[in-house]
Amino acid sequence: MHNNYTTGRLSCKLGVMKDHLVLKAREILKNNIYCTLATVNTDGGPWASPVYYCIDPQHSLYFISKTSSIHVQNMRNINTVSFAIFDSRQKEGMGNGIQGIGIATELRGTEIVEGLKWYRTSFATLSKAFFRKPFGYRLFKLTPSEWYILDPNAEDDRRVKIELKTATTQKG
Repeated sequence: MHNNYTTGRLSCKLGVMKDHLVLKAREILKNNIYCTLATVNTDGGPWASPVYYCIDPQHSLYFISKTSSIHVQNMRNINTVSFAIFDSRQKEGMGNGIQGIGIATELRGTEIVEGLKWYRTSFATLSKAFFRKPFGYRLFKLTPSEWYILDPNAEDDRRVKIELKTATTQKG
């Protein structure tokens, strides 16, 4: 009986901890505007690129990039990407960030109109026409399949997998 009680209590404690980490991840997403996007070319060569992002209620990230950029060329061949979002002004050893894996897709047609509901920028006046040739820019949607965050209570440098879609939505 003691083991069942302890296991149940530990499970409850882990659930509360994960809820706290989910809230921290949402705070990081809300308070940052750049994502480091990591892609790979067909030869396995890695490439990392900072991209300005906006996010929708389902936690998909939207970003704009030139078609000639290395990461866009990589994503056209292999659209599985990884990413990291963090505030680089945090003190060493005191920071936290989120990492993830997902699928990046170039939006087309009516998908662009839908994506522009979430993507906001002062970089340019955006419309569906902006994403046609000759401008060379495209709107992308990164749909994360996995999210990770540093566990600040762990004794070592440990990332914890979290589910953002299952957490209670914050008011505000």
